[in-house]
Amino acid sequence: MAEDLKETIEPEKVQEICGYVRTGVDFITAAIATGFTVDQSEDLHSKIDGDPQENFYIEFKAAVVRAMAHFEILQLQRIIQEGGASGAKWILEKRLPGRYGKQRKQLPGPGDFLEIEDGEPCQKAAKIGKDDFKAG
Repeated sequence: MAEDLKETIEPEKVQEICGYVRTGVDFITAAIATGFTVDQSEDLHSKIDGDPQENFYIEFKAAVVRAMAHFEILQLQRIIQEGGASGAKWILEKRLPGRYGKQRKQLPGPGDFLEIEDGEPCQKAAKIGKDDFKAG
């Protein structure tokens, strides 16, 4: 189906789909909003998803990927502008969790352990032994 559509899709339709994608809408919803049927939209998506082989679909995918990147950048800028320090912290935690995300460690000790979260003790739990289950 999309093979037939390839010859009839105007550059304006690609631009319109990408315009919707820039707002955060997924590709299929954008294609439907542009006038394609659900089946046509899903078929087009399958043609650009993964590793397209035909030049038309390679270029179509590149345009959609650029639109998604543009959306992401705009959202990050908005978080930074409106979120201040807490917004910046959130971005660092989500984007670089290994460096800035919440870290939890268990430090063994005699008879119990201490959990450390972000450098601070957060919970102390005693080890439970078999003697703790004796009827008393």
